[in-house]
Amino acid sequence: MNNSKSIALANTKDHIFLKVLLLLYPLPYRKHFENEMVLVFNDMYEEELQEYGKIRFIFWFSQAIDLLKSVFEQHEDFLRKYGVKKYTRNILHLNKYNILGVFFLLPFVSVFFIDVISRIVQGNLSHPNELVLHGLYNTPLYWFPILFTWVIIFPLLAFAVNVIPLVIKLLMKGRKFTNVLFIKENIVTIAISLTGIFVISLVTLHDFLPCLINSLLVHGGSNLGNIILVCRNA
Repeated sequence: MNNSKSIALANTKDHIFLKVLLLLYPLPYRKHFENEMVLVFNDMYEEELQEYGKIRFIFWFSQAIDLLKSVFEQHEDFLRKYGVKKYTRNILHLNKYNILGVFFLLPFVSVFFIDVISRIVQGNLSHPNELVLHGLYNTPLYWFPILFTWVIIFPLLAFAVNVIPLVIKLLMKGRKFTNVLFIKENIVTIAISLTGIFVISLVTLHDFLPCLINSLLVHGGSNLGNIILVCRNA
């Protein structure tokens, strides 16, 4: 693949999105293989454009799944190589705020994945699995004080305990949030902060998002306006 094609793609939003996804890889691995992975992606991107005339949603979905699988494999390799302590400190760059944030997000993330998997099993992403939903409703998790805690308070705390130290560090070092090095050094903290915001957003869009994803997978994005209107009433 020629360099001019790579440079052209490097200026697109899609390429920026890819670079963000590649931040999930361990830093030592990225240093050695990032350029090679970008070139491979560029080839697949161009093939998708030539065959279909556009970049379909399913292309991004399959690329994201493959990339996440590879990310988990690489982190597993580094965990075996370094051991838990060195892996946590030198590869993940985890700090006490990150661990606390993960603890706060764990209840919601667990219930969220149970819901998603149950929807996939029933073959309908637009509506919850009534059997699983009924089972969850009968657990202490759905007693209102507890529900409000893990749905609202915990995600807010996960966001706060990570974003506040991040902002302080940003101000002390005099860097911009868009600084690539700063993002790489704090990718876990940023990810946890964004997840906290995502959880709060998901509370108000819990039926809209599954409907939107299901419709995009089935019908594609050519009629996005109508899909959004339908899913708003889901």
